[in-house]
Amino acid sequence: MNLAKLMTSLLILGLLFTACGPSHSPPKGALPRLSTADLPTAIPSAQPTPPNTRVMAFVTPTITPTVTPIPAEASGLVIDVISGDTIAVVLKGDKFSQTYLVHYLGIESPPNSLDNPWGIVAYETNRELARLKVVRLVRDKSDFDAKGNLLRYVYLGNTLLNQTLVARGLARAAITEPDVAQRATLTAAEALARENTLGLWGPAPTATTVYVRPTPITATISTPPSQSLNIATSTPYLTVTATIEATSTVVSSN
Repeated sequence: MNLAKLMTSLLILGLLFTACGPSHSPPKGALPRLSTADLPTAIPSAQPTPPNTRVMAFVTPTITPTVTPIPAEASGLVIDVISGDTIAVVLKGDKFSQTYLVHYLGIESPPNSLDNPWGIVAYETNRELARLKVVRLVRDKSDFDAKGNLLRYVYLGNTLLNQTLVARGLARAAITEPDVAQRATLTAAEALARENTLGLWGPAPTATTVYVRPTPITATISTPPSQSLNIATSTPYLTVTATIEATSTVVSSN
């Protein structure tokens, strides 16, 4: 009887010892074991991932020159005459460095060159009419031509100089779309010049040789820029000095 009690006691003590011993399962919430493959090494990877792959866009603002708007009708001073259909004008309120080349809208005169006698007469006539005069410039539809010249009807008082030059036979009517406001006026002026055989529609002008003193004289010749815009960086109207030979040829329409 005592032996049975002893065996029972030993069995109970063994069970208690097993229940109180250390557990081999990880407690709840504990981190999992790491293998040796998960441990950091001293050798970096061949292509490390950049910490930030975001690309920033840098935008450079476009600089636009400031252009003074030109009204549909403006007055200005004619500071020079280039040919029978082109003048140089400083608009009212502008600086003299802000010079426009203005082409008479709706007409074409011959070039101002020695091989175009009527072109010389047209230049001289236009110079007599407009140089150093205050004129009124009126726009049609177009602002500039392909050369950068302003396209305008040019009025001296109430006289349309475009019409005057055509009526004298010193320019042809050259109407192009969309600038047709003065089509009837200019075509009628050309018809009148043709009817009266004036200028281009009549005999060629005569040339007269004029003798001056033997000492060469100096004159100022204005050279227009290729294109003049009313902006701060526009090229001013240039002036150069040239020498005229002692003997010159003058073309006269008389």
